[in-house]
Amino acid sequence: MTFVRAHYQRQTNDEPVASSVEEGPELDSVSVRSDSNVQEEFQFIDSHHPTIVVAGGSGRSPSLRGCFERVKGSKGRLLVAVGFTICVLLILYLLRARCPRVCLTSDCIQISSSILSSMDQNAEPCDDFYRFACGKWELSNPIPDGKSSWSPFEKLHEANQLVLRNILFEANRTNSGAEAKTRDFFTSCFDEEGIIETRKGAPLLHIINEELGGWILLSPESYNISEFEFQTQLCRLQNKYHFGGFFSWNIVEDENNSSQYVIHLPTQDFYVNDTDGNRRVIKALEIMMTRLFRLLVQEERPDEAITKDTENLIKETVLDITGFEKRIANITISTSQRKQENNLYNRITLAQLNTNYPFMNWSSYLNEAFSQINKSIPESQVIILNAPKFFVALSELVLEHRATEKGRSTLSNYMIWQSIRDMKSTLSKAYRDTDLILQKAMFGKEGHEERWRSCIADTDTVLGYALGSLFVRKVFQGSSKTVAEGMISRIKEAFIDNLQEADWMDKETKARAVDKAHSITDMIGYPDYILNEKELNQKYQGLHMNKSDYFGNTLAHSQFVFTESLQRLFKAVNLTQWSMTPPTVNAYYTPVKNQIAFPSGLLQNPFFSVDYPKSLNFGAMGVVMGHEFSHAFDDEGRKYDKKGNRVDWWEPSTTLNFKSKLTCMTTQYSHYSLHNESVDGNITVGENIADNGGLKASYRAYSKWLREHPPELPLPGIKLSSAQLFFVAFAQVWCSSSTKETDHFQLLEDHHSPGKFRVLGPLSNFKEFARVFNCPANSKMNPNNRCEIW
Repeated sequence: MTFVRAHYQRQTNDEPVASSVEEGPELDSVSVRSDSNVQEEFQFIDSHHPTIVVAGGSGRSPSLRGCFERVKGSKGRLLVAVGFTICVLLILYLLRARCPRVCLTSDCIQISSSILSSMDQNAEPCDDFYRFACGKWELSNPIPDGKSSWSPFEKLHEANQLVLRNILFEANRTNSGAEAKTRDFFTSCFDEEGIIETRKGAPLLHIINEELGGWILLSPESYNISEFEFQTQLCRLQNKYHFGGFFSWNIVEDENNSSQYVIHLPTQDFYVNDTDGNRRVIKALEIMMTRLFRLLVQEERPDEAITKDTENLIKETVLDITGFEKRIANITISTSQRKQENNLYNRITLAQLNTNYPFMNWSSYLNEAFSQINKSIPESQVIILNAPKFFVALSELVLEHRATEKGRSTLSNYMIWQSIRDMKSTLSKAYRDTDLILQKAMFGKEGHEERWRSCIADTDTVLGYALGSLFVRKVFQGSSKTVAEGMISRIKEAFIDNLQEADWMDKETKARAVDKAHSITDMIGYPDYILNEKELNQKYQGLHMNKSDYFGNTLAHSQFVFTESLQRLFKAVNLTQWSMTPPTVNAYYTPVKNQIAFPSGLLQNPFFSVDYPKSLNFGAMGVVMGHEFSHAFDDEGRKYDKKGNRVDWWEPSTTLNFKSKLTCMTTQYSHYSLHNESVDGNITVGENIADNGGLKASYRAYSKWLREHPPELPLPGIKLSSAQLFFVAFAQVWCSSSTKETDHFQLLEDHHSPGKFRVLGPLSNFKEFARVFNCPANSKMNPNNRCEIW
């Protein structure tokens, strides 16, 4: 899932945030007017105990003071108590009779305020429902400094970070095992002692000079390019320090045999092509690199001023690296090409890898890595290659450069750049700040994110399940998991009902589809072992943290993850392994496991609360759940069977019908545009299928729940039916604002449509929405022609 975007408005100061998710944002008052013209003002003593003050009506309630003054003695006091009780009950009865019942929990009041502040109630819901539901989002939620986009997902992410910050700063906690490592890593990053600022770039300079063979920029007079050996350098770069460059590799489940792991050589995700639209980004990259190289040169030779010759050498090196990057970009497989499965799964042996792509000795390279766990792989070892054409072109490119001294110098510069790019964030502020140059050009980002926030994010990356244990204990206890599991069960049932009604499927394919849907497993909140101190400590047993060495801790984590990955090749697939940490604000479906997962970080308000009306839970979180179910049957997920193996289990006639429906949806979304740039309906089709299917499944599940339960209490101040509120909750999941640069990058690379079209597309395809809002036939939100798959 991804969250996007509308227009760009920036705030100059951060919005006030609550001290914890449990308390929620503080409100002074929320005014609500009922049909009887009685105004209710909810004044907060605290966020959990609202006091109701009634204004208007026929006058004050009668005073009891005279009664107290005239009655004396024990019998009198008893009569007064009884009379007082009767008066209170009478007042409450009159209030209830005069005022419609509404949900007055703190969660209901907070979410009502949030819903109303985002809606533009002057907009016509049958013309543009995104504007109706999100028209005031941008005004109420300007993009904070340090961000290029802002949405409910990002707001929740920051709220979760605040919870984690408060936990990590708590005093007098037991510091042992995994928890101690979590605090030590965060401390090393937050750096209250100023150790990072004192060391500046020294840790990286040590690696470049002592481990990677030096660099001409740092030692122009003594550096000897004839000593550069490509494969030796690559092994150090990737297998020892785990920096990027050229390609990456990992150990993943085999798509053709999901019970086994296999070595996987994927393509690179993103390089900057030399196009008109990207020249500004390339220029920013060159400026960033120039500043970084100057910092390193000044630190390496502090007693020397940077001469004109050095400046020229820096410029020459920058252009050499960016020129090489452009050449790699030109051979990289495009996003649209990745959608073609034949380009992404190619079985090859290690011996064939050596023969077909001879720019290095693959056997030596890979076995050097596996020697770190005292293992080796044979020449017959199967490897999955994503893009053979890319590796053919890469082999030719590297061999061309290895053949000349100038070419070897380019390879050396490029590889040193990879180490600088990957580790600059662990150095002093002067190095970290250079990244803002590129972020501004690519995403329109302004200003700095608070340091503690980036350190929380890093801690989640390094010790996410230990951090998740602290998070879950704080905010995801009680009945949250049970309620979420009940919702998933209902949505699975509804999704299967929808499958059963797909009249374009033949009986055999439909039966197998239903069987696959029944077989989908779900993981809610967190893996159970994180609440077991012994098991959690065991997971991180081999990871050692030093609260005074952020740079070293980052490298130690990279080695820890690399070792874990290598060991997987010799083990059975772990079906309960999570791909996201508990505080993560996201969800996912894994085709090779036929599994969906919803971390506890997402199962928070405004998406989910055990105290919300079910219209909100099903409209927001329920649609996300349905979205992940639908991925099992999107254009890619449908190619995997119930056990996660990539096989063709569809009858040809049904496949043809599916492709016809796919064309409808691809065409529909390709007509949407943002800033005169069109959505790529081919790239986004999988996510669009999931958005549409998720909405339909969740609404069906909610409708059934309504039939089985008494009507829910309405939210204060919101005059919408439960069904209408469901659709508003769904739409407000995707309220967002973003910079034009971020929108451009998303349209270029993201598999998700922009948020506005994640609302308009599914709703205009769903006839129940048009019925609930009584939209006229052939209006924008009730077109004659709809695209529907699940």
